[in-house]
Amino acid sequence: MTSATTPGNGRRIGLQVARVLASVLLIVALFTKADPAGFVHALADANLRWLLVAMLLLPLAILGRIVSFMVLVNRQERILNLRQAAYLTLVGAGVGLFLPVAVGDLLKARLAWQAHGSSEDMMTATVVDKLTSVAAVAAMGFVGALVTREFTLAALAGVVTIVSSLPFVFPRIVPWRLALRVVMPRQAIDEERLRAVIRTSGPLLAGVLAISTLGWALSYSMIYAVCRALGAHVAVGYVFATAPFMALVSLLPISLGGIGPGQVTLSALLARAGVPVGLAVRVSLLQLGLTIVPALLGLIIYVVRPTVSVQPTETLTPEIAEGSLEKRA
Repeated sequence: MTSATTPGNGRRIGLQVARVLASVLLIVALFTKADPAGFVHALADANLRWLLVAMLLLPLAILGRIVSFMVLVNRQERILNLRQAAYLTLVGAGVGLFLPVAVGDLLKARLAWQAHGSSEDMMTATVVDKLTSVAAVAAMGFVGALVTREFTLAALAGVVTIVSSLPFVFPRIVPWRLALRVVMPRQAIDEERLRAVIRTSGPLLAGVLAISTLGWALSYSMIYAVCRALGAHVAVGYVFATAPFMALVSLLPISLGGIGPGQVTLSALLARAGVPVGLAVRVSLLQLGLTIVPALLGLIIYVVRPTVSVQPTETLTPEIAEGSLEKRA
C-alpha cells in the first residue's frame, strides 16, 4: 500500500504553504503599518470622485487584457470570441492567486486547448500575451521615469524593455515545444503550424503592444486615482515608473499572485517620492482591494464552470452542413 502523498507532492504543498504565509504576513505587516483605525478613517474621508474614477478604470484595464489575448489567439483564424477570451483571462487571474503567475497563464492555455484544440495557437498566444504585457509595462515605466527625471528607474526599466522584447526578434529562444509538452501532454505537435504561429507579424505585434500598453496605462492610472482619492500627491508619470518593478516582483514565485511583495514595492516607491509611509501603505492596500476583485471573480467562475462551455462560432458552409447531416444519419 502506497502513501497518497509522494515526496514531490509534499514539496509542492510545502512551497504553496510558504507562499500563503509570505502573502499573509506581508499584508498583515502592511495593515499594521497603515494603522487600521487610520486606514478606516482615510477610506471614510476619501475623495469620492477620484475613487469612482479608479473603480471605472479597472474594468477598462481588464478589457484591454481580454482583447489583447483574443487578438493573439485569433491571428491565424477565429478561435475565440470575446466572452470566451474574458472567461479565460479572468480564470487565469483567479488561479494565479493560488499558483505562481506563470502557472496560471499556462492553465489558461490548457483550458482553451481542452475546449477548442489548436494547442499551438493557445500556447503561443498565452506566452506572447505575457511577453507583450511585460514589454508594454516596462516601456511605459521607462517613459514615465524619463518624464519625471527618475533616471535610475528609467535605466532599469530600459533594461527590462530590451530583455522582454528579445523573444519578438528571436522567437526561437522561447522553448515552445517544451511548454507544449508540459501543459498539453500526449498532444501531437503540428510542427508546420507551430512554425507559422510563432512568427508574429510586425503590424499585429504593434497592434497587440498598443492594446496592452493602453490596458496597463489604465491600470496604473487607476493607482494614480487611488493616490488622489487618499490625498497622496505624486506625479502620474512617477506612478507609471513604478510599473515595471511591481510587475517583476509579482512574477516571482514567492507569494500568492504577487500579493504582498507587490504592495511592499508600491509602498516603498511611493515613499521614495516623498509620500508619507503610512499613506503610501494605505494606497497600496486600497490598490490591492480593487485589483483583486477580477481575480476573485475569475476564481468563482472557475469553481462554478471549470471548462469553457461555449464553442467557437464558425460559418455554416455547405461542407459543414453536409457533415452534420451525415453524423445525424
